Amino acid sequence: MTIAAEDTRVKYTCNGILTDFDFTFKIFSEDDIAVIVTDSDGDETLLALTTDFTVEGVNGDFTNGGTVSTVKDIDGTMTAYAWSADYEITIMLAIDLEQETDLIYAGGYSSRSVETMSDRLTKICQQLAEKLGRALKFKKTSDEVDVEFPDLIPNKFIRVNSDGDGLEMGGTTAEVDEDKISNIAYGVSWDGITDVAPSKNAVYDQMEVVMDGLVSDDPYDATTWNGETDTAPSKNAVRDKIETIVGASISDVAYDATTWDDVTDVAPSKNAVRDKIETMGGSAGGNLGSVASKTIASNAITLASTEHIVALTGEGNVADDLTAITKTGGGDLDAGHLVVLKGKAGLAYDITINDNDDLRIQTVFTINSEYDSITLVCVGSGVFIEIARSSNA
Repeated sequence: MTIAAEDTRVKYTCNGILTDFDFTFKIFSEDDIAVIVTDSDGDETLLALTTDFTVEGVNGDFTNGGTVSTVKDIDGTMTAYAWSADYEITIMLAIDLEQETDLIYAGGYSSRSVETMSDRLTKICQQLAEKLGRALKFKKTSDEVDVEFPDLIPNKFIRVNSDGDGLEMGGTTAEVDEDKISNIAYGVSWDGITDVAPSKNAVYDQMEVVMDGLVSDDPYDATTWNGETDTAPSKNAVRDKIETIVGASISDVAYDATTWDDVTDVAPSKNAVRDKIETMGGSAGGNLGSVASKTIASNAITLASTEHIVALTGEGNVADDLTAITKTGGGDLDAGHLVVLKGKAGLAYDITINDNDDLRIQTVFTINSEYDSITLVCVGSGVFIEIARSSNA
């Protein structure tokens, strides 16, 4: 048969009802496709044939595609399983890059064998073309050639070098043009640009959002905080302003590898200021922030100091136990850190919170919906004690 130009990937949005998903591109066996589930955070999970899905061809073969059916082992029986609306399913061509036909010299000629060999190589070309279509490319009229990506270095960014003929890893310090600093309040888009220092008004407005309108307009160092809108504040200016708001001294513990006080004439990045304000927000009208989605890994979850409300899902999207809570980057969360654990939307299996040396709870607690919750508080050294629980499924 001939092979027409065709899509080799199809994507579906799940709805908690669908279990069958059609594809129309040709494959040679059920092993020639990959099925990927993507959650609302963009995390991808490659499903396993037979264990997580089955494949059936059209009219008994895969010449015109087939149907992927999602399944799950429930009490030892493979049962149709519908993924919730928090997920997308992608079906794509995934043929092994090999030529399996052996044409014997001076042997009999089989047109079917030659055609199958040709079809397979054509499908491999289509598969590679789909992958290249998702890669970064220069435009067709570009003169750029032989541009290579540098090795990645943590916490740095890729930029064009000073000669304009290659890429390199940039520094971690913001490069600021004072004439181009925005005066617009960032609000919910505070994280939108991380490599430009904010104006004084932007920092001031963001603090008012976090501190619920508690920022003072009193004169500051002979210049009102709002007096200059196009110049970024020094680190000490921001630090002293926060101390004024919360009525307490801010710790001088190292912050982003440099103590907050060490450099007084360089503006901090937006994220550095934002993180410091969020740290203080808990004592000045802040709230517990947005819901963080966490997948249990090796019976534990890792939280940042700003994460308090946590929607849990099991590793591999199956029933799982939680026995420990650790801190992002290592170590333990601070004493007084409040955590509300709940189920992720669409949770269809049990998450068990165990009573142990790290999680001191009254009895084992089971979460099997997004409305079940247990509230814990850290008392130091990675130990959490139970404050309250609620089963609302």
